[in-house]
Amino acid sequence: MFRHIARLRRRHLYDVALPDWYHEANRLCEQEGVNWHHAFTRVLDCYSMPLTDDGCEGGWIEVRFWPSARVGSFVLIDTEAGIIEQVLVPNPADWLPFLTQHITPLISAAAQAASSAQQRKLTPRIHRLGAPWRGQAYRA
Repeated sequence: MFRHIARLRRRHLYDVALPDWYHEANRLCEQEGVNWHHAFTRVLDCYSMPLTDDGCEGGWIEVRFWPSARVGSFVLIDTEAGIIEQVLVPNPADWLPFLTQHITPLISAAAQAASSAQQRKLTPRIHRLGAPWRGQAYRA
């Protein structure tokens, strides 16, 4: 379990102690068996919105946020292996700068890495089948 959460204030990230609602979400997971994401939905009283494709395909990141009227936007960045970062953006005026300066480049880098991994998987198949752009006929 984490001891701190990152909090954005005036475009700077600071580590702060976990808030009470975070402890409540953790309790829901551990004692009541509620899914981690659903626990935040319950304690923040709002649904999460994914900023990446559903799931952590190929081990890449999943970014989702909860736009809570009570606490601001809570952002969870994780993979199949676990949580990478958790950020609270309490001031709505800080949301767009945070999204463009931190989240968008992260998602872009992850998408490029996923694309490269997919290309590496396909490259041996293309070489086995022959490369039509090199004057070879394509055979299925």
